[in-house]
Amino acid sequence: MKKIGRITILLLGLLIISNAFAYSLTIKIASIAPENSPWGIELNKLAAEWKKISNGQVILKIYHNGIAGDEGTVLRKMNMGQLHGGIFTARGLTSIAPDITVISYPFLIKTEAELDYVLLKIKPMMNREIEAKGYKILAWSKAGWVRFFGKSKIEVPEDLKAHKLVSNPLDQAFLQTWKELGYHLVPLGIPDVLQGLNSGLVTALWASPIAAGTFQWFGIAKHMTNLKVAPLIGAILLSDNVWERIPDHLKPQLQQAVDEVADRLDNQITRLENEAIGTMVRYGLQIHNLTPAMIDQWSIAFKTGAERLLGRSMSVAMYNLIKKYVDEYRNQ
Repeated sequence: MKKIGRITILLLGLLIISNAFAYSLTIKIASIAPENSPWGIELNKLAAEWKKISNGQVILKIYHNGIAGDEGTVLRKMNMGQLHGGIFTARGLTSIAPDITVISYPFLIKTEAELDYVLLKIKPMMNREIEAKGYKILAWSKAGWVRFFGKSKIEVPEDLKAHKLVSNPLDQAFLQTWKELGYHLVPLGIPDVLQGLNSGLVTALWASPIAAGTFQWFGIAKHMTNLKVAPLIGAILLSDNVWERIPDHLKPQLQQAVDEVADRLDNQITRLENEAIGTMVRYGLQIHNLTPAMIDQWSIAFKTGAERLLGRSMSVAMYNLIKKYVDEYRNQ
């Protein structure tokens, strides 16, 4: 009997050990970016690294190329449990944390150094706001600087008013405000922009050169305004309950792997942007440089827009806070 008892205990111990090693969590993450883009490539590297770190216990399944839908759709699927995470631009984050749009408001932040300083100051606050709504921020990432791309040149605000401009469908206040100022905005998700350009539904957009090249928008919108309108940022989000299911002893190493991906992207973003512009020029992109007088017209137009958006699409408190940090950096 003693022998049978020892065997039973041994078998139970082996069963517990085997179950521990058999634990596996598959995390489904959606991205609007093409798989061959810098973000797609780094996501695949991250999936391989998480599998290695966890010894196959945590598997990232990446849905590239916008096949899971636009950012609003991805967020809804996350809330329903059909997806566990997503790669979001600032336009997609607006429905979670509306204040995030202020970072990318035209002409508020003008240099990479200013952006770094502002992000250093406000990231903890933004993390708390987003995580309070049931999401885990794995990383923030810079994605370049927005320019105007159009089927014809856009040098001054009046040129833009002649275009049908892609607008974020998640920010209705922004859309309405700029319509009131005489611009023709068309709400459109990122996966639908190319078809919109092809059909004539839209004729212009503002986007980073990396995005314009990656999504092939420049093939139709062949005119780029050589003016850095605003910085573009994004983030990797997970549903809170999925992050909680990851074994605690794995989390620090998994988070470190994400941090390394974000650092690699941030460190090469300027080079990638310049390479994207060079490649697009070789394939027919026309760049339009602006005079100081033209730039002044844009400054006035966006200042007018900001005044109307404050308290509607943009938080007055966040706008003033970011302006304070920008001024603080410039006065160092």
